[in-house]
Amino acid sequence: MGKRIRRIAVVSLVEEQGNRWNGFVEKIHTLVHVGAAHAPVDLYCCCPPVFEVAENVRICLQSRARTWTWGAYVKTALWLIARRYDVVVIPTLFHPALPLLFAAGKLGGSTVIYRMGDTIKDTVARMPTVTLARTRLRVVARLMPLLAGLAEWVVLRLSDHILTQSPSLVAQVARKAGPRARVHLAYNYVPSHVDCPDELDPPFARMLASGATVFMYFGHAQPEIRGLEYAISLLGRARADVGLVLLGPRQGGDYFERFVEAAGLGGRVILLPAKPKPLALAYLRRAHYCIIPPHPSYVLPAKILDAAAIGVPLMLPSTMTDAAELFGAQSLMYAPDDGDSFVRALEKGCLERDSRREAAEEAARFLDLPTFADVARRVFREIRDGDSGIGESTGSDRTSVAGRGERTPGV
Repeated sequence: MGKRIRRIAVVSLVEEQGNRWNGFVEKIHTLVHVGAAHAPVDLYCCCPPVFEVAENVRICLQSRARTWTWGAYVKTALWLIARRYDVVVIPTLFHPALPLLFAAGKLGGSTVIYRMGDTIKDTVARMPTVTLARTRLRVVARLMPLLAGLAEWVVLRLSDHILTQSPSLVAQVARKAGPRARVHLAYNYVPSHVDCPDELDPPFARMLASGATVFMYFGHAQPEIRGLEYAISLLGRARADVGLVLLGPRQGGDYFERFVEAAGLGGRVILLPAKPKPLALAYLRRAHYCIIPPHPSYVLPAKILDAAAIGVPLMLPSTMTDAAELFGAQSLMYAPDDGDSFVRALEKGCLERDSRREAAEEAARFLDLPTFADVARRVFREIRDGDSGIGESTGSDRTSVAGRGERTPGV
């Protein structure tokens, strides 16, 4: 039996995320846009969103601070109960108040949609720098993965619809979720046009003009979390005509500038600031490879899908099995626990860059992934019209991917 959708709440409360465009904001924008096609939407956020909203979207600004406070979380939870929304949408948030929001949604009689990223437990367990930085008590820090696992179990049990970003997560989440939860495969794929800039940043233009093989990391750079130090350190062992570009926002002040300088790679590593996605994709398209360092918590990040969609070959750790299954045929693979494997992949990429680009561009022509918006629309339709498959896991309407290849442990 379906449900009439008259009011929708979308909660967006990640620190510093509302004031710049990035993958998280992109998904929130999509969910708000899709929801607004059904009913008025209240967007709970900590600062005005960077995207335009429809006339039937109300901005519920809970805090003008850089980060959300416990008070803002509690206030939001109370509004979710009092306003009794038909649908409440909540993304993954690394905050202890996350279960409170889900409980509030259920108490308010709402159908709760959980937009899940990487698993909270695994991400917290593998982020020692951040974990220790946020608490001075090492005992508490060691307990955080356990507490995160408990919080995630509560969140999954209280969710009615769960959007997961990779095939391997679907089965894993379905085992943990409540018996009535619907688990959907929702790739982090939001297509975008690609700009044609008149000129490029001079350091990047010079690297391309030098004939170097350019490997680009496209996304958020965080100290000691995303494996970038590993990639920078090993770059010095590769041939001299290999260059690395980090494009995107960076945390830690001048941390990466100092790291590159200490490694003696100032001429081979370029740090570029964040750019609007269409312009960032133009830069990525000019690189020879999109590189993914061995971030242990990644499942299937959006940057992989963005690169594949515009025909840029990938360099992936063999532990990213979902990505290897989808794009392994045209990708360089390396074993993340073997530095020699990483260096061999870089050098093989130099020798095969033209043939791999041709293969990636050909695969992009036949790429057939459902967009994030496709899946979001289907979920709202299921809520409105009813669905007899409660408790089942659902894949995508279109799951064929050109270029599917064998998994390989290394080069």
